[in-house]
Amino acid sequence: MPEALAILLVTFTSILIFGLTWLQVRNAPRRPAQEIERLQKHVAWLEERQQHAAEKHWDEQMKGRIATQLDEARRQLADWRQRHPAGK
Repeated sequence: MPEALAILLVTFTSILIFGLTWLQVRNAPRRPAQEIERLQKHVAWLEERQQHAAEKHWDEQMKGRIATQLDEARRQLADWRQRHPAGK
C-alpha cells in the first residue's frame, strides 16, 4: 500500500509540474524583435545547411526537406516583419 501511494504522489507531482510549465510557456509573450532575430538566425542556418547538402551531394529527399523548412522559415519571417515593421 505505501508503494502505491508513493507512485501516485510521484505521478501527481509530475503532472502538476508539467501543467504549470506548459501554462507558463503557452502564455509567455513573444517580443517581436527577438522572434525576428531568432527567425533570421534560423534562415541563415538553414541556408548554410542547404549549401552543405549541395556540396556533400546529399540525396534529393534530404535537400527537399531542407528547402521546405527554409521556405517555411522565410514565410514566418516575412509574416513577422509585416505584422511588426519596426520590430518592436
